[in-house]
Amino acid sequence: MELLVEVSGAASADVVSGARRWLLDEPELRGRVTLQRQPADPGTMSGELVGGLLIWLGSGSAALVTARVAANVLIAWLKARRGDVSVTVKGPGGTSGSVSASNVKGLSAADLDALVDRVAGLAARSEPVNDEQRARQDLREPENPDGC
Repeated sequence: MELLVEVSGAASADVVSGARRWLLDEPELRGRVTLQRQPADPGTMSGELVGGLLIWLGSGSAALVTARVAANVLIAWLKARRGDVSVTVKGPGGTSGSVSASNVKGLSAADLDALVDRVAGLAARSEPVNDEQRARQDLREPENPDGC
């Protein structure tokens, strides 16, 4: 089982490399994180482009533990970032969710833990999903219009 992590923001290749370094600093993730390359658009002079990161999770319950470690690292990395950076995580069943640096900066410890659970939970949803379910899900809790 694997997760695809796409990072967007200014100088995306550098940003992806930064996220990769943070992930590889975690002993449980060493050897599990690879760059995903994609061909450049036809007619451009560049070679391959960095498309994101693939994180090999393993299988069974160990995969969920690895997913939680990866989610913790990604959210800590986002929290340390400046500027407009966002991460989209795609699970094995096609489920996905996005979170941005601006959304994690002011979160409490409990809210950060809940966000880690939601990101790691994408790995648990390995069943195929239909097109309606495949629509991107926002990982943040919906805002309560009543302010409660």
